[in-house]
Amino acid sequence: MWLLVTVTAICLAIGLLGLRFRRNKHLPPGPKPIFILGNLLDVPGDGSAPWKVYAKWGKTYGLCTSLKLNS
Repeated sequence: MWLLVTVTAICLAIGLLGLRFRRNKHLPPGPKPIFILGNLLDVPGDGSAPWKVYAKWGKTYGLCTSLKLNS
């Protein structure tokens, strides 16, 4: 029983550390991602002039913009 609890705790700690270091990657600026969904809701998909959204992001975040489609 204690072995199972110990192994589970170690796996959980390793998983949480992995998430912590994965999120700290240095990416160019961009819209802040939402947990789980990332920037999926920020990407224009309705067919109504997506270049206007990208131009707005260019003015806000600069020429190099990043999106994260999964969190």
